[in-house]
Amino acid sequence: MTRPARWKAVAYAAALFLAGAISGAMVTYHKPETQPLKVDRQGEIADHLRQRLKTTLALTPEQTQKIEPAVEKTAAELEAVHRDCLDRISASLDQMHVLITPELSPEQKEKLKQLTVDRRELMRKKYNYSPKPANPAAP
Repeated sequence: MTRPARWKAVAYAAALFLAGAISGAMVTYHKPETQPLKVDRQGEIADHLRQRLKTTLALTPEQTQKIEPAVEKTAAELEAVHRDCLDRISASLDQMHVLITPELSPEQKEKLKQLTVDRRELMRKKYNYSPKPANPAAP
Protein backbone atom coordinates (compact mmCIF):
# COMPACT_ATOMS: atom_id res chain seq x y z
CA MET A 1 0.00 0.00 0.00
CA THR A 2 1.39 3.40 -0.90
CA ARG A 3 1.95 6.06 1.65
CA PRO A 4 -1.00 8.32 0.55
CA ALA A 5 -3.34 5.30 0.45
CA ARG A 6 -2.24 4.31 3.95
CA TRP A 7 -3.04 7.80 5.29
CA LYS A 8 -6.43 7.72 3.61
CA ALA A 9 -7.20 4.37 5.26
CA VAL A 10 -6.13 5.73 8.67
CA ALA A 11 -8.20 8.90 8.13
CA TYR A 12 -11.27 6.84 7.14
CA ALA A 13 -10.85 4.58 10.16
CA ALA A 14 -10.48 7.57 12.47
CA ALA A 15 -13.55 9.23 10.94
CA LEU A 16 -15.59 6.04 11.38
CA PHE A 17 -14.44 5.71 14.97
CA LEU A 18 -15.32 9.34 15.70
CA ALA A 19 -18.73 9.01 14.00
CA GLY A 20 -19.44 5.87 16.03
CA ALA A 21 -18.40 7.53 19.26
CA ILE A 22 -20.61 10.56 18.59
CA SER A 23 -23.56 8.38 17.57
CA GLY A 24 -23.15 6.18 20.61
CA ALA A 25 -22.95 9.19 22.91
CA MET A 26 -26.10 10.67 21.39
CA VAL A 27 -28.02 7.42 21.69
CA THR A 28 -27.04 6.77 25.30
CA TYR A 29 -27.27 10.36 26.56
CA HIS A 30 -30.39 11.24 28.47
CA LYS A 31 -31.19 14.02 30.86
CA PRO A 32 -31.23 13.07 34.50
CA GLU A 33 -34.76 12.00 35.24
CA THR A 34 -36.65 14.22 37.61
CA GLN A 35 -39.55 12.79 39.52
CA PRO A 36 -42.45 15.17 39.07
CA LEU A 37 -44.81 12.75 40.79
CA LYS A 38 -43.35 12.77 44.28
CA VAL A 39 -45.25 14.40 47.11
CA ASP A 40 -43.93 17.19 49.33
CA ARG A 41 -42.75 19.25 46.37
CA GLN A 42 -44.85 22.35 46.95
CA GLY A 43 -41.81 24.62 46.75
CA GLU A 44 -40.73 23.11 43.44
CA ILE A 45 -44.24 23.46 42.06
CA ALA A 46 -44.33 27.12 43.10
CA ASP A 47 -40.90 27.75 41.57
CA HIS A 48 -42.00 26.16 38.30
CA LEU A 49 -45.22 28.19 38.19
CA ARG A 50 -43.39 31.38 39.09
CA GLN A 51 -40.70 30.86 36.43
CA ARG A 52 -43.20 29.87 33.73
CA LEU A 53 -45.39 32.92 34.37
CA LYS A 54 -42.45 35.28 34.63
CA THR A 55 -40.90 34.05 31.38
CA THR A 56 -44.07 33.64 29.34
CA LEU A 57 -45.78 36.84 30.47
CA ALA A 58 -42.63 38.95 30.88
CA LEU A 59 -43.73 39.98 34.35
CA THR A 60 -42.20 42.96 36.05
CA PRO A 61 -40.77 42.52 39.56
CA GLU A 62 -43.81 44.38 40.93
CA GLN A 63 -46.20 42.02 39.14
CA THR A 64 -44.23 39.01 40.30
CA GLN A 65 -44.50 40.21 43.89
CA LYS A 66 -48.25 40.84 43.58
CA ILE A 67 -49.05 37.40 42.14
CA GLU A 68 -46.90 35.55 44.68
CA PRO A 69 -49.81 34.73 47.03
CA ALA A 70 -51.77 33.20 44.14
CA VAL A 71 -48.76 31.14 43.07
CA GLU A 72 -48.18 29.83 46.61
CA LYS A 73 -51.88 29.07 47.08
CA THR A 74 -52.07 27.20 43.78
CA ALA A 75 -48.92 25.21 44.55
CA ALA A 76 -50.42 24.18 47.90
CA GLU A 77 -53.69 23.18 46.20
CA LEU A 78 -51.88 21.12 43.56
CA GLU A 79 -49.88 19.34 46.25
CA ALA A 80 -53.09 18.61 48.18
CA VAL A 81 -54.82 17.29 45.05
CA HIS A 82 -51.89 15.00 44.34
CA ARG A 83 -51.82 13.66 47.88
CA ASP A 84 -55.61 13.21 47.84
CA CYS A 85 -55.36 11.28 44.57
CA LEU A 86 -52.74 8.95 46.03
CA ASP A 87 -54.88 8.49 49.17
CA ARG A 88 -57.91 7.59 47.07
CA ILE A 89 -55.95 5.14 44.91
CA SER A 90 -54.54 3.41 47.96
CA ALA A 91 -57.94 3.29 49.70
CA SER A 92 -59.62 1.89 46.60
CA LEU A 93 -57.06 -0.89 46.26
CA ASP A 94 -57.27 -1.68 49.97
CA GLN A 95 -61.06 -1.89 49.71
CA MET A 96 -60.82 -4.23 46.72
CA HIS A 97 -58.51 -6.48 48.71
CA VAL A 98 -61.03 -6.58 51.57
CA LEU A 99 -63.80 -7.51 49.13
CA ILE A 100 -61.91 -10.30 47.38
CA THR A 101 -60.24 -11.82 50.43
CA PRO A 102 -63.19 -14.13 51.32
CA GLU A 103 -62.93 -15.71 47.86
CA LEU A 104 -59.26 -16.60 48.21
CA SER A 105 -57.51 -19.68 49.49
CA PRO A 106 -55.12 -19.29 52.45
CA GLU A 107 -52.16 -19.39 50.05
CA GLN A 108 -53.72 -16.72 47.83
CA LYS A 109 -54.42 -14.56 50.90
CA GLU A 110 -50.72 -14.65 51.78
CA LYS A 111 -49.82 -13.66 48.21
CA LEU A 112 -52.34 -10.82 48.38
CA LYS A 113 -50.72 -9.59 51.60
CA GLN A 114 -47.36 -9.58 49.81
CA LEU A 115 -48.89 -7.65 46.90
CA THR A 116 -50.07 -5.04 49.38
CA VAL A 117 -46.63 -4.78 50.98
CA ASP A 118 -45.02 -4.49 47.53
CA ARG A 119 -47.49 -1.80 46.43
CA ARG A 120 -46.87 0.28 49.55
CA GLU A 121 -43.12 0.00 49.07
CA LEU A 122 -43.43 1.03 45.42
CA MET A 123 -45.54 4.05 46.39
CA ARG A 124 -42.98 5.00 49.01
CA LYS A 125 -40.13 4.80 46.51
CA LYS A 126 -41.86 6.27 43.49
CA TYR A 127 -43.92 9.02 45.12
CA ASN A 128 -42.25 9.51 48.51
CA TYR A 129 -45.67 8.58 49.87
CA SER A 130 -46.45 6.06 52.58
CA PRO A 131 -50.07 4.95 52.27
CA LYS A 132 -51.94 3.83 55.32
CA PRO A 133 -54.67 1.23 55.16
CA ALA A 134 -58.00 2.94 54.57
CA ASN A 135 -59.76 0.06 56.28
CA PRO A 136 -58.54 -1.63 59.48
CA ALA A 137 -59.49 -4.98 57.93
CA ALA A 138 -57.19 -4.30 54.97
CA PRO A 139 -54.02 -6.40 54.83
